[in-house]
Amino acid sequence: MGWAASLRVIDEFTNTGKQQKESRATTSSYKKPRRDRIGAIERKSEIMPVIQLSDEEELCEAVKNAGRKLVVLAFSSGNCGPCKLTNPRLEAMSIQMPDILFFKIDVNKADEVVEKYQIKGVPTFHFYRNGKLVYQFQGGNPDYLCRTVEELRFQM
Repeated sequence: MGWAASLRVIDEFTNTGKQQKESRATTSSYKKPRRDRIGAIERKSEIMPVIQLSDEEELCEAVKNAGRKLVVLAFSSGNCGPCKLTNPRLEAMSIQMPDILFFKIDVNKADEVVEKYQIKGVPTFHFYRNGKLVYQFQGGNPDYLCRTVEELRFQM
């Protein structure tokens, strides 16, 4: 390989790195200001990712503002093996089912929420409609999570 070919390979590698950095900067890891994240609930047809909540106030506001929509709330932890199984499924469902609101809260960063909602293990899922808890379960079975969401989706 000549020096010109080597420069092309280096240039391609460098440009690929720039493109990856640019695409990472536009992903949903950016944390929007609080009002924008919770206010997004009112949009009806927009595809929304799973929204990360940080405290009791945000959780209550999210459930209250959801109205008749089904709310799926995942209590999880970054170092939890079963959470790592259910999180991708949760993300996929949030895209496939824009009529349902998906939220998660990191139990390691919200002690008051863990205590108030008596979370004994993760992942734990709570389902709300009209501001009321309609179902809950604990466990990392992604298939059971999907079946539960499907069953509750159209129940009033």
